[in-house]
Amino acid sequence: MSSTSSRLRSDRSTRLDRNTGVEERVRFVGPGGQYVFAVSYTPLAGESRGGVIVSPSLLADRVRTYRAEVELARRLAADGFSVVRYDYRGFGHSDGVTGEATIESMVADLESVHREILSPIADMPLVQVGVRFGSVIAAAGAEKLGGDVVLWDPALNARSYLRESFRAHMIGRINHETSAETPLRQLEEKGEADVLGYTVSQQLVSSASSAPDVSTSVSSEPRRVLWVSFGDPLRQKEIDLVEGWRANGLDVETEVVDLDDLTWYIGARPIVGDEVVTRTARWLEGS
Repeated sequence: MSSTSSRLRSDRSTRLDRNTGVEERVRFVGPGGQYVFAVSYTPLAGESRGGVIVSPSLLADRVRTYRAEVELARRLAADGFSVVRYDYRGFGHSDGVTGEATIESMVADLESVHREILSPIADMPLVQVGVRFGSVIAAAGAEKLGGDVVLWDPALNARSYLRESFRAHMIGRINHETSAETPLRQLEEKGEADVLGYTVSQQLVSSASSAPDVSTSVSSEPRRVLWVSFGDPLRQKEIDLVEGWRANGLDVETEVVDLDDLTWYIGARPIVGDEVVTRTARWLEGS
């Protein structure tokens, strides 16, 4: 459960950076008791070039990409974009219980953020940025709201992301003497599971089984797409997907960022660094 259930709508803080000309503001949007935590980044002078919504990943991925998401938002706002980062209800600083979160509620959170924060520039171009698991949400947002899409090392569907997380959890237990139930057994018996130190609910897993794939949502209309891979070249099935998008009229660019040389480390976990931000910003600034 998040810790913001008692926050009031007027509770917000603002940071002004006169050097870059950016205002950062913490916001809580949506109905009382269901607030979505969001941070907006707004250029202080001039007309906005468009809106950008950053949909985050889940679990341990948030540690890897959080800094890069903040740096991307600040850079784009300094270049004239209105940017929003947010936490899904049940996660981070948003209201709600983790066990109640579903793919549908996450997409609704994205729509709420768009409606309440970016409505003043609703007629301007929109870009959806999806980070790992967040690619599923960003792609669904693009299908509903329109706009171009940026995919950071995307999970192509929610099912595969959770399955890979379960597998990573079990691999991490190999060198531990203590035995533990598998995540699937925990889900069956308790309705939730500990995955890499984070809670995954049966409700989220169930909703993932019927969630649309990124490939379908992105291709709902012609648009520009940037795919940034973290370290590994696209596999053949991913190359085939990109070529299929291009055949359907999408303008798709792909980038591979070598994280071996461009990361910070917390323990043994690589943290996505500046090169991912730079390449994404260049692509967006050229739009």
